[in-house]
Amino acid sequence: MVVTRQLLISETRDLLVRSGFCASEPMDPWTAVFDLVARRDDQLLIIKTYTNVDRLNAEGAGELRALAATLKAAPLVIGLKSSRSELEDGVLYIRQSVPIMTLGTLSDHLLEGVPPFVYAGPGGKYVDIDGEVLAKTRLERGLSLSELADAAGVSRRSVQMYEQGMSTQVETAFRLEQFLGIPLVRALDPFSYGEELDIRRTAISDLQDIEKDVFGRLEDLGYRVLPTIGCPFNALSSTKEYVFLTGVKAGRPDLDTKVRARVIAQISRVTEQDGVLIIEREVELTSISGTPVIARQELDELDDPDDVLRIIQERGGRPC
Repeated sequence: MVVTRQLLISETRDLLVRSGFCASEPMDPWTAVFDLVARRDDQLLIIKTYTNVDRLNAEGAGELRALAATLKAAPLVIGLKSSRSELEDGVLYIRQSVPIMTLGTLSDHLLEGVPPFVYAGPGGKYVDIDGEVLAKTRLERGLSLSELADAAGVSRRSVQMYEQGMSTQVETAFRLEQFLGIPLVRALDPFSYGEELDIRRTAISDLQDIEKDVFGRLEDLGYRVLPTIGCPFNALSSTKEYVFLTGVKAGRPDLDTKVRARVIAQISRVTEQDGVLIIEREVELTSISGTPVIARQELDELDDPDDVLRIIQERGGRPC
C-alpha cells in the first residue's frame, strides 16, 4: 500500500486524538507551512508531514521554528523516508534544528510511554549518556580514565567529554554500560527541541500594501509582528504577555474570507491563542465564522494595545 501525504496526515491526526490531544483539521498539505496543530495540557505541537523528509528546506524549517517559538510550541516533522533510506522507528532525526520521526516512533512515545533513545547524527547513531552518573561511578569504584577508555574502546579525552555531557555512539554507550553494569543512556524528549529565534521578517517588498499598513499600525501600538508564509493567518502579533493570530483581508469579505476565518478560529481554539481578521473596508460584521473582525479604519483609531485585546474579547475571542 502506497502511503500518500494525505494518508500520513490523517494517520498522524488520528494518533494525536487517540493520545488525548486536541488537534486541528489538516491544512492544505501543498501550500501550508504546517499541516496540524495539536495541544494536550500545556504541550502544543506544530506538525508538518512529508513522505520524503528531504523536502524540508531551510526556509520551511525556519518558518516552522519561528511559529513554534512565538507560540511557545514544539515543531515536529513526521516522515517516512529520505532519499537514502527509510526512516527507522525509535530513532530521532534532526534537520534544520527541527526534530523528525516516524509515525511509529510518535506512537510509541505517546501511546506506550516509550520515548526515543537514539538519534541519527553524522557518521552513525548516537545516544545521550548521564555524564554525572558516569563520573560518580568511576570515582566511587576507583577507576581511572584510562581503564574506562580501554573498556569503551575510546580515548581518555573522550571519556572526559562524556562525563561533561557529550553524546556518544550507540556501540560505545553499550560497552560502557556492560563494563559498569549500570544504565547510562538517557531518554530523548522529542518535544523539547527548538530554539528561541529572533523575529524572522518577510521582506517588506513581499507584503501587500494592506499588510504593510496593518503591520505598521500594530507595531506603532507596541506589538511585535511576525509575518508568516503558507499560513491561513498573515502574521503573529505579540507582546510579552499576549499573542494573537492576525489575518488581513484586502477589500471586502468574500467566500474565501469565511473559509480562512473558520480555519483561524479552529487554530485559535487548539493553540489557546486569540485570532482576529483585520479587513480593509468598513463592515457591519463583528465576527466571521467565529473569528473576531476589526475594520482597518477602526484599527487606526485605537491608541492602546489593550484596546485591540478588548475588541477581540468583546467580539468572540477566547476569555482571558
